Amino acid sequence: MVPEYERLLTKVAHLYYIEDTSQAEISNVLSLSKSRVCRLLAEARSRGIVEIYVNGSLSWCPALESRVEKKYGLKEACIVETPADRPIAQTLGLAGAQLLKRLMSPKDILGISWGKTLLSLVSNFHESHLKGPQVVQLVGCLNMGGEDMQVMDLLRRLGEYFETRPLALFCPSIVSSPQVKAGLLEDPKIAEVVEAAKRCTIVLAGIGELSATSTLYQQGYISPSWWGKLTDSGAVGNMCMNFYNADGEACCPAFQEVTMTTTSLSDLKEIPTVIGIAGGPEKLAAIRGALRSGVLNILLTDRDTAEALL
Repeated sequence: MVPEYERLLTKVAHLYYIEDTSQAEISNVLSLSKSRVCRLLAEARSRGIVEIYVNGSLSWCPALESRVEKKYGLKEACIVETPADRPIAQTLGLAGAQLLKRLMSPKDILGISWGKTLLSLVSNFHESHLKGPQVVQLVGCLNMGGEDMQVMDLLRRLGEYFETRPLALFCPSIVSSPQVKAGLLEDPKIAEVVEAAKRCTIVLAGIGELSATSTLYQQGYISPSWWGKLTDSGAVGNMCMNFYNADGEACCPAFQEVTMTTTSLSDLKEIPTVIGIAGGPEKLAAIRGALRSGVLNILLTDRDTAEALL
């Protein structure tokens, strides 16, 4: 292998797996296209530059899980210790992969949103063990940048693992007007995804916070005008681009009229199993609001966050 090319493979792998840098950020820093970053990461794994080990088992907190389950009326709380030298998203991703493997059956229809934690989760799916479940993207793409590459990677990996054709929602997550949204919903391909979303039996939902640290804010995906309106409405977080306040109630209905999401908070409440995955102090208010919404029946989070929820 040419030394410079090997150095590039190693550099990209180090940024992504060790420093937890997103593919979009790597693309900007190294002046590479997003698709090339994705290919380099795959090659780094295939050449053995990246080797993924699971050293020992995850450390669970059963007593704390019971307390969280009782307080919020959950079917199940999955709470893990997070090592100081490992990003929370990686630990939750590993735990989430184990949880999903246990819950899924061949007849299930899995709905997914997007986010770093969910991408970490599917990265822990290796050899196929289950054939048949359908996979449905519940939220449109943010834009044609790096986060979308992650969404497509997430769908591709799940499709390969379950040996199925995932249904992708090929449209923006935020459009310019309710009229544009109505027009998109008439498209047959989009309508197919919307109909499939209604039949979901399991939803895997990242929980996003409304703060200056969120991807939506930092990358400018939501305009300053909408951001101000969401803040003024009391929004603290979102699931599948459905924003809610501290009591878990839907807020800022005008914004929901321009978001391309297949499921409202009310729709999510009708789905048998909704798993919320998030952790860290910056997400505390968003997680608490999500729990109060009545949407979640399973929560996966870290020990410190769980203790703060009590």
